[in-house]
Amino acid sequence: MTTNGETTDRALVLASLNIHGMKQGWRERAPLVLAELAFLKPDVLLVQESARWAPQARWLAWRLSRTTAGRRYHAVSNRKRGWRGLTEGLATITWLPITDRAMLDLGGDGRIAQRLTLATAGGGTFDMYNLHLANRDEDGPLRIAQVRRLAAWIEERRSFPAIAGGDFNTAPGSEPLLALPGGFRSAHLAAHGAEPPFTSPADSRPGEGRVIDFIFVGEGLTVLGCETAFGPVERDGRPVFPSDHLGLVCRVSRSA
Repeated sequence: MTTNGETTDRALVLASLNIHGMKQGWRERAPLVLAELAFLKPDVLLVQESARWAPQARWLAWRLSRTTAGRRYHAVSNRKRGWRGLTEGLATITWLPITDRAMLDLGGDGRIAQRLTLATAGGGTFDMYNLHLANRDEDGPLRIAQVRRLAAWIEERRSFPAIAGGDFNTAPGSEPLLALPGGFRSAHLAAHGAEPPFTSPADSRPGEGRVIDFIFVGEGLTVLGCETAFGPVERDGRPVFPSDHLGLVCRVSRSA
């Protein structure tokens, strides 16, 4: 990854998951989330619907640190605006050094975006954005406005390579996604020429479900791969889902 004229010495592994807070059997789901994280060993994990009434993100960072040799993960959390912030927010978990952090009010429905500026092994920096847009069907105009506000925030820092991920609550090719800065593209689409069959609900059958979760990669970055993650695990003859969404994991490097 090119960062302010410098490069990292390896690709970065980036993951994103709407974790559904601590709802719907978190005690059963938690070991599945941890097992997937131990396998993926992400450099950065973007979490949406992170529980605020319990230190869910800090607990995940602590457990991941114990299973990944040589890495100490930290969680940066921001609550949603208004009453929603009493129960949930966004969290970014990473072992990379954090050189700056900021939060943006997306202007409606209590929604926010996070930005962490992270240092890489090569000595440069890049911006990582985490977001969760308004979710109701009638919120289309609001989602467009929210992405435009996010895009303006990103454009203020043109000199920094940028990656944005999360739960966008809108379909591929929709007007909100078209409002992202020029040069941004879906990592899964770049890797496969298509989006996954679905990301939500996680238990969708073939032909059902929606793609509403994305990792978008900005200019100057190359997508080496991208897959869905946090899929179901069979327990006692039945599938157990780590969350009500599937997550994504991608590998990104600097462009040649």
